[in-house]
Amino acid sequence: MDDPLLRRRIREKLATGHLPRKPPAKVWAGTATRKTCAACEAVIEESDIEIEMEAAPGETFYLHRRCHEMWSEERARIA
Repeated sequence: MDDPLLRRRIREKLATGHLPRKPPAKVWAGTATRKTCAACEAVIEESDIEIEMEAAPGETFYLHRRCHEMWSEERARIA
C-alpha cells in the first residue's frame, strides 16, 4: 500500500475510533507473530518488526513498524 493511501486509511481509523488517538499505555516491539496490522489490515510477516500497543487494559493493537510510525505522525497532527 502506498504512503498516501495508508495515511488516509489511518486518519479514517483515528476519526472512527478504530485506532487510538491517545498514546498507548504500553508498547512492545519484536519478531512478528503473523497478527493482522490494525492500520493497513495486512498480516505482519515474520520478516517484519511487529509493534504491539496496549491502548487500555484489554485493548491491544498490532502494527507494522512503518504503520506505527505513520500512526504516530497522524495522531500527533490531530492532538
